[in-house]
Amino acid sequence: MAAVLFGFFYYALYWRYRGLFNEEGRYLDPQELVVHHAQDAVLAVPAGLFALLAIVLFVAGRLHRRSETETP
Repeated sequence: MAAVLFGFFYYALYWRYRGLFNEEGRYLDPQELVVHHAQDAVLAVPAGLFALLAIVLFVAGRLHRRSETETP
């Protein structure tokens, strides 16, 4: 769930504006009057780590559950 949340923030705060940043790494959205920073791309790192953690825990849980059901 956290990976989805961080992925949404990455898209909302960086990905849509990636081509609009000036030489200082900023973009002013004139409609919302919000300044977006190129440093917001750092949100991709936690999103990827949380996604990897979720996959590992899911697989570990499935293997553990399978080993419990196979034991007589």
